[in-house]
Amino acid sequence: MEFAKGLAAHVFTELGFQVEEIPVCAGRSADLRIVDSELTYHVEVKEKFESAADADVRREQLMAGEVCWQTNKLSHDNRISGILRDAQKQLDQTDKDHSTFQLIWFHADGVDADLKYLQAFATFYGDVPVSSGRETTHCFYFDYSAAFVMPSIEAIVLSDHKQLQFCLNEFSPRAGEFRQSHLCRKFDSIGGVFDPQQIVRDGLAIACRATIPRKDDHETARALQEQTGLKYTPIRMNRYTGSAMVMFG
Repeated sequence: MEFAKGLAAHVFTELGFQVEEIPVCAGRSADLRIVDSELTYHVEVKEKFESAADADVRREQLMAGEVCWQTNKLSHDNRISGILRDAQKQLDQTDKDHSTFQLIWFHADGVDADLKYLQAFATFYGDVPVSSGRETTHCFYFDYSAAFVMPSIEAIVLSDHKQLQFCLNEFSPRAGEFRQSHLCRKFDSIGGVFDPQQIVRDGLAIACRATIPRKDDHETARALQEQTGLKYTPIRMNRYTGSAMVMFG
């Protein structure tokens, strides 16, 4: 069993759920079936490493005695969006009854695991920091949101080797029912559930509810101003890292 799938199976088992691998049949299917006394949950596990091209560039620069500098966006990532959509397709193609809930487990690994983790969160929720001049906050759905276009997915689980987050999808037509499920309540009991609607209600973030394409920041900011009465400016953030090889002896 691959590491990420084994990790997911271990976590669900430790939380008291019955876990079994879904047999590979004709076509594509999800990885795991999670069962409690009332409901069934299908889980597709995806694992994301640093790209081979980036790893090769860094290795060549380090072997040449150079410092390897990298710049990465802390926002929506098209590759991660593609991974999530592919996982959705596998879940949708898996045989199930009408009551089965569907989840994606996204595990980030490798030297930039924490970066992929943050990008996956931003990709799922379209999360972008915004400033009104008086305050800075986070805005869900300012960017293209994978959650919005995946209503058949009730939640995604984000993990790396240090953290784990259970992220609800408010756009699922069964979101209210899923919040009351044993699985969701179990994760909530250990402080692992991220509910964007609750975060907004608590005033810790805002959400852009405009039904417009997320292609132009100015158009989205204008729609957000119409919604909130405040003029917000998106803060596009990058992470800059440098690595070097140190020789001893």
